[in-house]
Amino acid sequence: MANTLNIGIVAHIDAGKTTLTEHILFESGVIRTKGRVDHASTVTDDLAIERRRGITIKEKTVSFNWGSIKINLLDTPGHADFLCEVVRAFHVLDIAVLVISAKESVQPQTVAIYNLLKKIGLPVVIFINKLDRAGADVERVRKDIAALGIKHAMMRFAGESLSVEHWSNNAGYAEDNLLTLLEFDDDIIAGFESGESGHMVDDIIYKFTAENKIVPVFIGVALQGIGVKDLLDELVRIQRHVRILPQDAPASAIIYKINFNERRERKIYFRMYAGTIRVREKYGVAQKPDDFPEIQIKTLETVSGAKLAAADHVSAGEIGVLTNVDDLRVGDIIGVRCDGIRTVDAVKPIFSADVFPVKRMDKQRLLDALAEMNLEDGQLDFTIDDKSQITIKLFGEIQKEFIRTQLQDKYGIETEFSNTRTIFKETPVGTGRSGPGFLEFTVEPLPRGTGVSYEYNRGVGITGGLTKQMHAAVQESALASLIPSALIVADRGEGVPFRPGAQGWEVVDIRVIFDACNMPGGPRPSAGAFRGEAPWALKQAIQNAGTQVLEPIYYYQIVVHADFCGKTVSEIENHRGNVVSIEDSGAYVKLSGKLPARMYQEFLREFQPLTKNMGSFDTIRVEYEPYSGE
Repeated sequence: MANTLNIGIVAHIDAGKTTLTEHILFESGVIRTKGRVDHASTVTDDLAIERRRGITIKEKTVSFNWGSIKINLLDTPGHADFLCEVVRAFHVLDIAVLVISAKESVQPQTVAIYNLLKKIGLPVVIFINKLDRAGADVERVRKDIAALGIKHAMMRFAGESLSVEHWSNNAGYAEDNLLTLLEFDDDIIAGFESGESGHMVDDIIYKFTAENKIVPVFIGVALQGIGVKDLLDELVRIQRHVRILPQDAPASAIIYKINFNERRERKIYFRMYAGTIRVREKYGVAQKPDDFPEIQIKTLETVSGAKLAAADHVSAGEIGVLTNVDDLRVGDIIGVRCDGIRTVDAVKPIFSADVFPVKRMDKQRLLDALAEMNLEDGQLDFTIDDKSQITIKLFGEIQKEFIRTQLQDKYGIETEFSNTRTIFKETPVGTGRSGPGFLEFTVEPLPRGTGVSYEYNRGVGITGGLTKQMHAAVQESALASLIPSALIVADRGEGVPFRPGAQGWEVVDIRVIFDACNMPGGPRPSAGAFRGEAPWALKQAIQNAGTQVLEPIYYYQIVVHADFCGKTVSEIENHRGNVVSIEDSGAYVKLSGKLPARMYQEFLREFQPLTKNMGSFDTIRVEYEPYSGE
């Protein structure tokens, strides 16, 4: 078993993630002086915009030793605009440390992150932070944790300070913990009878945490270092039960991050799940075409503190870094795919904006910079239309500001952006068929949120005359065409952007069936001919089925002073939203409901002055629902 543990610090913005990270690095001896977010001096927030705004934007990987264990720590963003950074980190982690403020309790991004963690089955430890704040309420946080659906949360001891001793040593918690464990292991009773219950209970907690059956809950004050050592000690004990595949198994690693450093070197971060990667050896890349060459490992590094250190090998459980290996992307698997690698669905942007270089001569430089930024963040997607207009997909206004700042600070390109637009989608409303023609498809609607499925009629199987490469060309091209593209399908003439749906949007929740292939006379068509024809035949089937436009809807949580509640409800309804619940919390009220994303910016312009900039609007989740046309 490797003596390595990979943890991620995740939370709603301002819960204290980066402060906790800073104190962990201090306690472990990586840094001598503790930085502060409000002093713009923390190790992991090293971008100028992060320090100026006091928020984490890019995930940072650091490492430290605690006892005999090396711990790689990923400090992640808390703002909803950068949730994709958090999701990418999930590829790496053995355990997620979910930080919750004792004052604000569970917040919308807490809910969004925990739901993602639950979906992929990643073990979780909770750290209730800011116990020293006025209004801190651990009992309220416990109830809100239970409301998240965490049935088996267990309060853990943390007796470092009198300020937390009352909570950690509460006898009621010990009784609750015992009842929780009895649901999983009746042998605990025998342990109590023999007087050996203490160590037995602890070992069961560590084992069940690693198996994602229970969630230990710690309390403390990260800014003062209270509870930090107890948290680290517990993580080390849990590590003994984390499953690591053998080092002598076939090499299996997933790329989770690509950065360009100040020397323009491409740094490729990967998590090793099985086997070992060594310098000077060659490895294949799973999911790449058969003719994709093996990569040769020329240099290797590992994370050491806040820096990188040269290494000759990286083994199972560890994080490694490659330099300047071409054609690798985030999500690529080096070696073979093993069962330890989790499937994590990417979150997708719901807005877009056009971007223009202030100086026309910077157009190509802008494209090159965006291409490099896309390598770092695969969700930063951009297209160029037939009029050479560049459009970027976005998660929100903070991300737009970040992109503009990066283009200026890192690449020296001054840019302007258009107003942000909402990205709609389409879904079929009936069954549609294409043809007669060279390729023929049938499409059918699927339930909302299902995604896309693809299959083929056995009559056009390999035994029906199509090679494996031809089938692959049809499937790849057809599915890719469901997303609007500025790329031109070669045999249909230049200057024609491809739009699959009737309204030009991405088509989702669709079942695609490859029905028939009517081979023309003469020489057999190439795979390229199949690839070129498939989008047009599929487009015809979609148009014959008819489509319904979908729009993104925010499921929100608003906190406002009670004096502004009535006016806030009116503004929500004026902007085509609704309120489904109002929760009274003394001087403040919490509103929950739905608001069309297209109305968000207009609503904020009214909401902020209405509440004298003291109200908060947070998104719990985003779902696509039928567009009302209003």
